[in-house]
Amino acid sequence: LPQLAAHFGLSSVLGWAPLSPRSPGASDFVGHAVRLLAHRRHPAVGRRVEGGTVFSAFPSPSVAFVLQALLPLVIIFAGFNLFAGEEVRATARLELSVGVAPERLVAGRALGLALPARVPLLGVLLVAAATLARDGATRDEYARLLAFGGATGAYVLTCVAVTVCCSLHARSARQALVVL
Repeated sequence: LPQLAAHFGLSSVLGWAPLSPRSPGASDFVGHAVRLLAHRRHPAVGRRVEGGTVFSAFPSPSVAFVLQALLPLVIIFAGFNLFAGEEVRATARLELSVGVAPERLVAGRALGLALPARVPLLGVLLVAAATLARDGATRDEYARLLAFGGATGAYVLTCVAVTVCCSLHARSARQALVVL
């Protein structure tokens, strides 16, 4: 009987992880099922990229895509003129004349940009943790969620730091936006 099954073939289907709707990863490129035959090697089938259009190669609009592609754009558009537009506003000169140290001014504006940027990330993590708790997830799935949150949080903070540095060194707001 095992010899018959080996020669006629079996299909092995990949299951979905609880966090895959939030971050599908490479599942569109890898495939979802493998046909197992004796003495033959078959590639995975069910790849969305294989039978789709040119736009199938782009990531699907998942929660991870929004956090990793759209949130940095919001950060850039909110922070490109933190310091670059000072000729027009002259608020930094006023703040420095009151006695605020330049380091504190930069840190305060960076914090003012970073805290609202972390709100969508924390909301996604709380909803994902509640979903995992409802589904009875294992400790490994919580560790993956924590790693995803930490990596995405570090990415958001890096985007904030790059935006603040670029705005600090640009001569005009237009130049800061073009560089970013």
